[in-house]
Amino acid sequence: MTNPGKASRDRRTGAAGLAAGLALGLAASGCVATAGAPADGGDDETAPSVSSAPTSVAPQTSISAELPVPSLPSPSLPTVATSEPGPSSSSRPRPNGLRARMVIISGSSGRVSWRVRVPEFSGAPVAAEVNKRVRAAVAGPIQRARREGRRDHGIKRRLDGEGTVVTNDGRTVQVRVIYGDYLSGTAHPADYVTTTVVDVARRRPITLDQVFAHPTAAYGELRGQILAAAGEQSSTIDRSGLSATAANWANWQSDRTGMVFTFADGQLGSRGLRQYAVPWSAVGPLLTGYATRVLAPR
Repeated sequence: MTNPGKASRDRRTGAAGLAAGLALGLAASGCVATAGAPADGGDDETAPSVSSAPTSVAPQTSISAELPVPSLPSPSLPTVATSEPGPSSSSRPRPNGLRARMVIISGSSGRVSWRVRVPEFSGAPVAAEVNKRVRAAVAGPIQRARREGRRDHGIKRRLDGEGTVVTNDGRTVQVRVIYGDYLSGTAHPADYVTTTVVDVARRRPITLDQVFAHPTAAYGELRGQILAAAGEQSSTIDRSGLSATAANWANWQSDRTGMVFTFADGQLGSRGLRQYAVPWSAVGPLLTGYATRVLAPR
């Protein structure tokens, strides 16, 4: 993230860094419960499981340190029961009363396996909505890996994911999950990202059409900010990945420094995820009144 007084900077994540960051060596040491797997084209599938052993989240600005929730059904994520964590000295309720701990969603389908570490919340009525949205976001990459796995001719494919609570400030809860899709025998994984932003008071997601007063014009302004932040690398950016469509800007988060946009693997013309922070001084004039109240720093 950039400091408020500094220009936005390129936060591109290299393949090696992502692979290291997504290596999930966490051993499941708590209660593990399983549920029946969904029927899907006759694949031999083990029941996905969630390991709910409490883990500590390193202190970060606007990030809670502990995480639990009700289980939620999904085509790729069957209903899974989790147990409440024991007392943890790192568990600190945020202003909205939410607490978070990390759990692991894992499973397999044929030669495809997945292991995604995500936050789950408890302690406030909005927790169920946040957990529902995070689970739905995770289901997308899992479904994609399974579809592609059917065309892999028996080669093993593994999806790893690591979630981060970006903001939990009493107004919004924001979660980012970065994934690495590894196909055996290939030099690099395919990288993906999903983001979730939920309004705590309204208990519903915040979408870009609610963030920007004039979305098309806002995307054009943000395009210039991204190119400026890219500096010398801007000449290599595929401008079509920054065109004024909501899909190009869908992976966003906010914190005290500004709005952070993460661009998909290959979206800007090069391999790997690319991430840029745009300061509030540039974003502020583009926001709706609602977005200013729930996103901008107080």
